Amino acid sequence: QMFAYSRPEFAMTEHGSRSSDGHADIVRADLHRRLYELSAIAVFRSTLDGRYIVANPAGVRMHGYDSEDELLQAVRNIGADVYVHPENRETMRRLLEEQGSVEGFECEIYRHKTKEPIWVRQNVYLVMDETGQPRYLDGHIEDITESKRVEAALRQARNQLAAKVEGSAAALKDSEEKYRNLVDGSVQGVMVHQDQRIAYANAAAAKIHGYDLGTMIGLPVSSTGSPRLIFE
Repeated sequence: QMFAYSRPEFAMTEHGSRSSDGHADIVRADLHRRLYELSAIAVFRSTLDGRYIVANPAGVRMHGYDSEDELLQAVRNIGADVYVHPENRETMRRLLEEQGSVEGFECEIYRHKTKEPIWVRQNVYLVMDETGQPRYLDGHIEDITESKRVEAALRQARNQLAAKVEGSAAALKDSEEKYRNLVDGSVQGVMVHQDQRIAYANAAAAKIHGYDLGTMIGLPVSSTGSPRLIFE
């Protein structure tokens, strides 16, 4: 289970004084602040209708901006402005309404400032108010663009290898067929033996020994002794 961290002031009173839990609350607030600010994964809170409320530094960088304020001012509608396919946000909204959270949701979004499409994996949670009504969406968003590139490269390499193997197999079969046709039509007698019995003989070999080609297969090699035969 991953946690959606808010900015440190959310865990403190308006003037930064200790809450009723005293020192433990101060420690927790400081830990949350550090995790929020130092996380390599983007952390967001947004309204239900698609406005960012807060974003940690990783989230700001992911969208190509230098400050949180710049990002919040630039993005007016997450579904329309950020998602490459806006219907993906609607799908996620529907899943959130049904189950309260969505984990491992992969889709393409824009790096908002540059409009560069990137792949992300999202864990998003529906936050309720004190009356049990949906109020916010909290989420973690991981940039998996490089992983997708590696997957695509590996898939392409596998496909290319499969095509080469298939092409090599076809070429080998073609070569074998040409070789067999050449041997079958040769005027030189050719036989192949296995375990001292004739496994193959061409028409010329059968003619040399006065055998019918069909009856020659399977005969002992000793039944033929002409030096004009080639054994392979």
